[in-house]
Amino acid sequence: MSLISRGSAATVRDALIMGYLAEVLTVPCTLPFEAIATRLQTSKGTGAWGAISNIYNESGIKGFYKSLAAYWILNWQSAIVNTIFNQFKAWLLNFRTSKTLSTFDSFLLGAVSRCIGLCIMFPVIRVKTLLQAERKKVQKESSSPCISTNGPELKSQAEKHSTPTSLSSSASTSTPLTSKPSDEEPGVWSVLVQLYNSPAGLQALYRGLGPELLRGVISTAIVLSVKEQAFAAVSRTLSLLGRG
Repeated sequence: MSLISRGSAATVRDALIMGYLAEVLTVPCTLPFEAIATRLQTSKGTGAWGAISNIYNESGIKGFYKSLAAYWILNWQSAIVNTIFNQFKAWLLNFRTSKTLSTFDSFLLGAVSRCIGLCIMFPVIRVKTLLQAERKKVQKESSSPCISTNGPELKSQAEKHSTPTSLSSSASTSTPLTSKPSDEEPGVWSVLVQLYNSPAGLQALYRGLGPELLRGVISTAIVLSVKEQAFAAVSRTLSLLGRG
């Protein structure tokens, strides 16, 4: 028995699309809060209102949506994970009389689903991390005091600080990425292409996958297993109430 039959192909497609749209609709509401949280984590002695004011003064409204391009792609991850989980669930329940998964089954299927989804989307996650690291470095350098160029030693220090930074150095990659003007951030696709064309190739795209798998797979497996058990408990309760 195949995991996905021809008759369910449309269902899988619809589940992916609806899951993606559900994630996309939340981005305009949640992304500004993430930008504020990131600024609070990277700036010392700045309160919430101070972080909001700094972001707005630096880039205006668009400053709260700098990672928007990455999220148009990253939102597919949850849709992929949930769709894979539901397909595995339907396939497994075909061999059982019970229509609910055990805690172990839910945990295992959740871990496998998250692993597959993360392997598909990790290059975009890595690019998002690189862009955030580069943005943090630029902010730190822009807030540092100017260095006088009087004297050969201080001049060399000034030249060192004026050297354009690259995303590759901030992320410990061996391939320099093409830098854009200081007021323009590289796009997600351009960074993906540059990483792929680097000497490391696919290895550059998947550097750091191991720790992310360990963290993400376990957390998602726990969430999905709890969700399944809660859904089963609510269903049993409603069934009993209906009989009563």
